[in-house]
Amino acid sequence: MLAPKSFAFLFIGLCTSHGQTTQTIVWGTEPGSGSVITSNGDALSLSSHSIELGSFGGFIPTADNASEWVANWEVFDAVTPETPDGDGFANEGTPDAFFGGVATLDGDGRSSSVDALSTSSFGGEQGYVFIRNSDTPDGEAEWLLYTSGSWIFPGAGFSEELLWFNPDVDEVVFGAVNGGAVVGEGIFTDSSKDFSVRTHSFLTVPEPSALGLLGLGLLGMSYRRKRGA
Repeated sequence: MLAPKSFAFLFIGLCTSHGQTTQTIVWGTEPGSGSVITSNGDALSLSSHSIELGSFGGFIPTADNASEWVANWEVFDAVTPETPDGDGFANEGTPDAFFGGVATLDGDGRSSSVDALSTSSFGGEQGYVFIRNSDTPDGEAEWLLYTSGSWIFPGAGFSEELLWFNPDVDEVVFGAVNGGAVVGEGIFTDSSKDFSVRTHSFLTVPEPSALGLLGLGLLGMSYRRKRGA
């Protein structure tokens, strides 16, 4: 994994190596902005989670249609253990962990990243960061989906670079960002305030009344069995 300084310098080098016929997008969490964790406060790992920047096209993701997110998701860039294209996860598993990536958008709206489909066009679409440990929102799934109103993949008029980092996030569909300053849907038990991003779970705990009814039902079954013995 990349050390913090080399990580930042690599970003700068890649950003300044392109002319304005392409649009460079640098994205991730800022170093020093907090830990990268799951719903119970454990450190998030690339061995179990994918971290991707992309878009949904005309589809609008909400907590109610989470089962449709993956089918509509288009990857622009991804952070992987192999760290292609300068992407990486520094200090993984520590409170100082941060991740980020760099990819370019060409004149046809396509991504330079090896993680993107060559046929996907992103120009004019809303950009999101999507983190998940599975493609199905149930069971042990831990997901995070967030964006900013300013994260629009340009369709024309490229500038030198765009910086899409967690302090700019103003919408979290699922999970939490910036120590809980912006919180979306999902279940969590973590109570910390020093994280940059946090995944949430889809698991639900039965209400106490439901647990009580379940207990009474089990006691009734046991009583009937004893009487019938």
